[in-house]
Amino acid sequence: MERLTLDEFYHISIDMMFELLFTDSLTFRTFLGSRKISDWSATPWQEDEKTATNRSRTVTYVLALNYSIGPKSSQTVERQICLKQSPSGSYYVIDVECTCPGIPYGDTFMVVNRYCLSKVSKSKCRLKVSSEVRYKKSVWGLVKTMIEKNSYQGVIDYFKALDIFLRREEKQESLKSQHSKKKLRKRRTRTGQNVIENPKLKPTRHLSLMESKTKQGRQPIIIQPSPSHNLIAQREELSQLNADSLVRVILVV
Repeated sequence: MERLTLDEFYHISIDMMFELLFTDSLTFRTFLGSRKISDWSATPWQEDEKTATNRSRTVTYVLALNYSIGPKSSQTVERQICLKQSPSGSYYVIDVECTCPGIPYGDTFMVVNRYCLSKVSKSKCRLKVSSEVRYKKSVWGLVKTMIEKNSYQGVIDYFKALDIFLRREEKQESLKSQHSKKKLRKRRTRTGQNVIENPKLKPTRHLSLMESKTKQGRQPIIIQPSPSHNLIAQREELSQLNADSLVRVILVV
């Protein structure tokens, strides 16, 4: 019987969420270390041999146990299957089949976690996880109760810690986004100032035209004589001629 173990929205893009949870992410390795999970390794994603359409990979690690009696750690094997109806960038469905052969009755069951990642917006996604205990062999009723109780408790604790981890990543992404926006604003402000203060822009062309006009204005001004001035000058010349003629007549007489 499936149980809903996580259903949350995160301000993280769906592709980044997939990279965090299902690739060899250094950030996710840090989270696994905080859960006392060591010797983690994973094979590359490949086409599943059984279906030829799904992709799958195998993950192995050592899980620390808190039992007062029994082993203190167990080798764990996960078979992760990315189903074919998972179009990249919009929706992912990944089944994770987890077996722990190092614990009592570990060969009789496995825990299957189905991750459903769906895109809400460019920078937001929804992560929904349902969990189920599946049996490979028949077990007694009392043993079955013990297996399911411990398995579901371990799953709940894991996804509570995963939610805290993802919230931290969400805050980091928000800070990065704000920082990048501030940088963009500063660039735009500097660009606007350069447009105003740059002396090599087109306004210098207008200034050069004004200077040339000023230089032209400094040339000597030639005043053309008016018609009335010419008439007066002609009269003065005529009167001067008459006076000279009169003097000559007097001298002859």
